[in-house]
Amino acid sequence: MLSSYNNNNNNRNFVLKLLKPLFILILFCHPVYCSCIIVFSLKQLYL
Repeated sequence: MLSSYNNNNNNRNFVLKLLKPLFILILFCHPVYCSCIIVFSLKQLYL
C-alpha cells in the first residue's frame, strides 16, 4: 500500500513537471491559443 501511494505521488510530480512548461507556454501564447480554439470550433461548426 505504501509503495503504491509513493508511486502515485511520483506520477503526480511527473505530471506537474509536464504541466508547468505547458501552462507557461499557454500563458505566453494565450492570444494565439485562443484564436486557434476559435478557428477550430468554427471549423467544427461549418464542416
